[in-house]
Amino acid sequence: MHVTKRFGIVAASQLPLHYLLSAKPAYNPVQYLTRLSHEELNPYHRIFGYILMSLFVAHATLYLNFYIQMGFLAKRIKDIDVQLGLAALSNFLIIGTSAISYIRHYSYRIFYTLHIILSFAILPILYFHVKYLRIYILETAAVYVFLVLQRYINKQHPTSATVSNIPNTLLIRICLPTTALPKQKAYRPGQHVYLSRPFSNKVSSTSLSHMNPFSIANLPLEDSPHIELVVRELDGSTKMIAEAARHSEGRPLNFLLEGPYGSAASFPDLLTYDRILFVAGGVGATFTMPIYRNLLRRISDNHDSRKTSETSRIGREDVWARRRKNTSGISGKANRELASQQTDGDQKSAITSKLSFIWSVRTIEDATWGLDTIRQQNKNIPEGFELFVTGTQKDSQSSFAAAAVYGRPQVKSIVEKVFVGNESQRVAILVCGPATLGRDVRSEVGKWVWKGREVWWHEEQFSW
Repeated sequence: MHVTKRFGIVAASQLPLHYLLSAKPAYNPVQYLTRLSHEELNPYHRIFGYILMSLFVAHATLYLNFYIQMGFLAKRIKDIDVQLGLAALSNFLIIGTSAISYIRHYSYRIFYTLHIILSFAILPILYFHVKYLRIYILETAAVYVFLVLQRYINKQHPTSATVSNIPNTLLIRICLPTTALPKQKAYRPGQHVYLSRPFSNKVSSTSLSHMNPFSIANLPLEDSPHIELVVRELDGSTKMIAEAARHSEGRPLNFLLEGPYGSAASFPDLLTYDRILFVAGGVGATFTMPIYRNLLRRISDNHDSRKTSETSRIGREDVWARRRKNTSGISGKANRELASQQTDGDQKSAITSKLSFIWSVRTIEDATWGLDTIRQQNKNIPEGFELFVTGTQKDSQSSFAAAAVYGRPQVKSIVEKVFVGNESQRVAILVCGPATLGRDVRSEVGKWVWKGREVWWHEEQFSW
């Protein structure tokens, strides 16, 4: 009986942590300690939930078996503590069943509603079940209240957005005003927001229960005061957004916006690494592209600063040279031009040696939104940027068609190119795309980790 009782106590004692793992707000202490986002912690929340459910099932099964063997099940089943225990177990089984992938995809609203209601209802049931669980239930209730307050602080903000289709693709561009975000929550490259399904004039329960995460595709306040999202039209919310946009005739649509979120806010300074590899598949580039462009801008700013300092130094030397030799200053001008060319060459070399960006798309048109932003920032596509088109090769009117490689990226050779060389170099890897792409990259990078290479790894996934 001692072990049987401990199954229930251990499970109940872990409920506060289990509730914290489900929290979305960035002020969550688990997110702060682990530097992981809500989306990265969510798989652990699910696994942890099934472990706790197994402990509760073992606790109830062993107790019922004991009652049957001792012959007083009929008597004990009438007692309130047993009835409350069975009610709590039923709650856990319903929550666990609704979290099965098939049910979540069939009706996310059922999953969401049951989770919200039952995760609260189970607390008073367990509190009155037995006295020795009450300290853990009070802790869990405190966590629950904390999370509710956090969600109120980070509540969804109604906003309007312009939605348009990117020509010759199934991609949708959504432009939202940055004023929709709280002033204290300026976003960083690599973060994401949650966006509801569009609604007419009144917020519906369907909109509230269908908040989907989308990476912010542009840099903060770069071109215009807008948040830009690029999403692919699939079934569900994105299809509803696309259909609403087609019927809106260019009029803004109403959404609920929440965020920004994401562990990008706690990333290390990537420029401290010797090599940085970005691997993106399809719209996964909405996560990697802003980080990549931000690093390009920082490298450019650093070299512009060096270029200004070098030009200033040569100018001062030229003044003193003319005073001593009374020359015409032509050689000084030539020196400044040479210094400028050398600095530009150093910048290209720094980008090539440090940054590698691999992007796999179905068609060249699927990449135009990202390539346009790079060209606006850098005039030309930087060296180290490789675009792979996996679809059937066909004539394209895109100006970027000549730069594309048709076929799938060879992950092994791409990873080897990054790691071969100085064994003391530190490498950062950022991946966002289909699960198979992430597994392939992780497998190849793992081989170098086993060889002792220092690697910082981040894979952005929104799978549920």
